[in-house]
Amino acid sequence: MMPRHWLAVALAATLLSGTLRAAGGDVVRYRVVPGDNLYTLAERYLQHPAQWRELATLNRVADPLRIAPGTTLRLPAALLRGTPQRATVLYARAPVSAVAANGRRRALASGDSLLEREWIEAGAGGFAALRLVDGSDIEVQPNTRLRLERLRELKDFGRSQKILELGKGRVDLNVTPQQPESRFDVRTRLAVTGVRGTRFGVQVRERDGAALTDVSHGAVEVDATHGDERRVAAGEGAVVAGNDRAPQVRALLPAPGLNGAQARYDALPIVLTLAPQDGAHGYWAQVAEDAAFTRIGQEVRGAGPTLRLDGLADGRHVVRLRVLDADDLPGAVLEHAFLLKTTPIAPLPQTPAQDAVVAAGRVEIQCSGIPDAAGFLLQYGPDADFADGAVRSEQAHTCRFTIDAAEAGVLHWRVATLEATVDGVAERGPFSDVSRFSVVPAPQAPAMALDAGEVIQAHWAAVPDTRFLVQLARDTAFAEVVAETTVSEPRVTFDLGARCRPYFIRLQAINQYDMRSAFSPARRVDPDRAVCDSTGDPVLQQDGRSVRRATL
Repeated sequence: MMPRHWLAVALAATLLSGTLRAAGGDVVRYRVVPGDNLYTLAERYLQHPAQWRELATLNRVADPLRIAPGTTLRLPAALLRGTPQRATVLYARAPVSAVAANGRRRALASGDSLLEREWIEAGAGGFAALRLVDGSDIEVQPNTRLRLERLRELKDFGRSQKILELGKGRVDLNVTPQQPESRFDVRTRLAVTGVRGTRFGVQVRERDGAALTDVSHGAVEVDATHGDERRVAAGEGAVVAGNDRAPQVRALLPAPGLNGAQARYDALPIVLTLAPQDGAHGYWAQVAEDAAFTRIGQEVRGAGPTLRLDGLADGRHVVRLRVLDADDLPGAVLEHAFLLKTTPIAPLPQTPAQDAVVAAGRVEIQCSGIPDAAGFLLQYGPDADFADGAVRSEQAHTCRFTIDAAEAGVLHWRVATLEATVDGVAERGPFSDVSRFSVVPAPQAPAMALDAGEVIQAHWAAVPDTRFLVQLARDTAFAEVVAETTVSEPRVTFDLGARCRPYFIRLQAINQYDMRSAFSPARRVDPDRAVCDSTGDPVLQQDGRSVRRATL
């Protein structure tokens, strides 16, 4: 008898590479060695010893006990025992469930295992990301029914078998490179898509059951169930409809353009505007929490190039955008990553009020912040769109800022709340609505000239759109104002008669926005030629006028 280890060597030498297409399906070839018969081969390699009959029929063997050494037999790949494998659920979004061969249904969750012959059913809005033992990923899209028909490792033959049956809907796959002669098939009623390692999608068109395949990377073989096979390369798609004897292969539509894309969004909904494209009959967006698209959170389709995303949680997302052609084949992919941050809430702007006018110089900006904030961020600049080249930013612990607005013009401003992250970096929430105010030159009190006698006359240079407040007082602090008037002309007259004591005069400019300048320096008005009594007051005549000293 041949030693056991020599038997293993001989057995390995007899397993010939090559997968054949036969009436019974995929087969592998085996070269008979002394001592082989159909009974022992069925018991050794097939799922059940009684399947020797299938071997006899396939290979036209009349006597199962008599096979000449060196004869090449064909073993049905579908009957090979192999080692069953499982699929792991990386992510599940309800409604999605698994249905076992006995009809038992269970809701899927991340971390669950799936067995051969289980169905995965994703309802409207449902989604599941699966990973096979070899690292291949399967995305089960909404409204999809997929069966894990066969997941087998055929170690004796150095290959594997993975057969998926797509009943309805769509699956997207990222298949790792397969061992030589391995099978990885996605089967529908009308076609089989076979791969060795690539990124592609297969769907069953809802309106008529047509089988659609689109390839992003690598290449696949699409075999019409009742016809011919075609190779479909990256950037191409294939359609197999009910009467097609061969897949109809064509180039996919190019990736869409995305107008006004932003790296950050502060509020929902997010409206994506795609560039209109010739040949487009629909637009498709999927949003995931990760770049690998194992955690798809939302899917949106629309007939027009405007798609609306809503209901997303704060965080980083990636959107995958594709155009659909007249056959519903999706085109090339455009991916766009963005941050959604709708919290913490923005402060409420207070001053300056909307459209207020302020004087050039130091301007105080105030807002109503929220308690326990890490701080507040102010942005301001001449443009309402806050272009990067012109915007200025300041941070403060309280919702109060003082900025230098030295130049006349319109300033726009907005504020956001800062919150501390786990790494200690302050991150802002959404900005408030934009406020604006106008900056105008501050009014200046002009220099004043005096003509002082019994009648005090003052005059100064004219200033357009300006009024003037003029005050006359007995002291430099103007604690005792004896006369006050507001004039529009650049002159004023006070008739006080003869005086025994000095007076002081000053003026203030008031512009058209009711802004007031600082008062001008006080000017002294010396006493006039009055006769004064012992208290220092003027001696009055019977008509009430001051008695004047005679002029020498």
